Amino acid sequence: MSTSISACPQSSPAAALRDTALTKARVYWSKPVPGTKGFSDFYSFDRSGRYEVADPRDYGIRGLKKLVDGMTDRVARAIIYDNQAYLHPEICRKERGSWNK
Repeated sequence: MSTSISACPQSSPAAALRDTALTKARVYWSKPVPGTKGFSDFYSFDRSGRYEVADPRDYGIRGLKKLVDGMTDRVARAIIYDNQAYLHPEICRKERGSWNK
């Protein structure tokens, strides 16, 4: 008796978050590693686990800001975008240590 593995690739949790997150933060590093892009994308968690959140978009933005603020001097600039809207408009940005909105 043989067992077969499904040919359908399983999507990763990161790929699912990239598609369903309401907002994303692009963080540009102050000292990028040579040979890399010099930035990273982080996606918002718009839910609080098992509890309902009043404003999921605002909840996700607060979480991304908290994440970026925890990176302190490693961040040169961070921009938070609307991940669901066409052309991904900018919501807010952090430059020189302060958020503009």
